[in-house]
Amino acid sequence: MPARRVTCDTHMRAAYATCPSCHIDLCDKCIEHTWTGNGFSDLCPQCRGPIETSRRGGPRIAVEPGAHGFLAQLGDIATYPFHPSVLLTLLGLSVLIWAIGWIGHIGAMFAFAATASMYFHIINRTSRGEEYLDPPDFRNFSEDLLRPVMWYIVSYVPLLAALALASYVLYDAVEFGAIASGELGPSALLEAGITPFALALLGFLLLPLVTAIAAMDRSVLAMLSPLRWVYLGRLIGSTFVVAAGAYYTVSLVELVVFQMWMAPGLASLPIPFLIPILIHLIGAIFMAWQARIIGGMCRPYFDVW
Repeated sequence: MPARRVTCDTHMRAAYATCPSCHIDLCDKCIEHTWTGNGFSDLCPQCRGPIETSRRGGPRIAVEPGAHGFLAQLGDIATYPFHPSVLLTLLGLSVLIWAIGWIGHIGAMFAFAATASMYFHIINRTSRGEEYLDPPDFRNFSEDLLRPVMWYIVSYVPLLAALALASYVLYDAVEFGAIASGELGPSALLEAGITPFALALLGFLLLPLVTAIAAMDRSVLAMLSPLRWVYLGRLIGSTFVVAAGAYYTVSLVELVVFQMWMAPGLASLPIPFLIPILIHLIGAIFMAWQARIIGGMCRPYFDVW
């Protein structure tokens, strides 16, 4: 079906699907994303029948499952933040964050909520094969701002729990005196065995997986379900391992190159307005890369997610 630039009648958002029975145009908020027994399906909210997509970014590109299929997306992932629609949306987000930053703590909280909403919005859109990016809808405060903040916070719970458990195991295995005196060398760490390090690694691996569950399932219970982790880990397999490596590579580059080097240098320049927005924009670009990586990880499995 050719791409169309229309809006739905309910939310006045960009429509990318049509119900063949009701003949209505649907946006991503209209569509019922429902478990049908064979995986999640997109259904019409009126007749509960299947819908037909009309993607604004062009037809959905089939992606081969597995690590090879994810690696084939690396070119698209690298250029994703620089697509005109994506870059303009990220620029708008950066200007918004800069503008509300003058409000103080309330502005900072709203900026965090807007960023979280954009983060999960990108994951959900790109997992469906959408490269075109519309701004997320902020009309419903609870649905569009509070829920993404909750998902973002909960996505770190398994990581923090794993790190806490790893610290406890390490503390229990190593003599307290070595820790208290600061003499925790390689030999003392070897005495603890591989368990604490395996727990820490598991925690870091769970972060992108739980984030994907938040964007796709939109359920805190699913995010914290070990059964869901195991099922999706087995489903995605090697794709997940490669995607996690790409995710943390981008995170490391952001931390070392941008946060520790570029941002302080830019902040020292005496150019008001433009420099703060540029700093926010660069941070948003890294965020979009991370979200696009998770969306690309989910894309081959979207129909059976």
